[in-house]
Amino acid sequence: MVVLPVRLRRILNQMVSGNFAWEVPSAPYCLQYNERTNREISVPLEELETLVTLGYATRVTHSASAKRLDCWIPTDKGRELLRPAHS
Repeated sequence: MVVLPVRLRRILNQMVSGNFAWEVPSAPYCLQYNERTNREISVPLEELETLVTLGYATRVTHSASAKRLDCWIPTDKGRELLRPAHS
């Protein structure tokens, strides 16, 4: 079983719940907005890059002409990690 630090697990859990992390241009962090609580948290890029390196998240990039910010979303591997274990 993979053990993620609590902070990374929370970030990934929010992504799986549909609260993706969104790019903040020229900043060393992204924002993750929680619709249920109506709050946003700052997520250091370093933590998102760790999730990408481990294969639990992926960065979705858009062309500059699309005028959309990049976001990070969970991968199937990330979703699987958070699924409850069956006995």
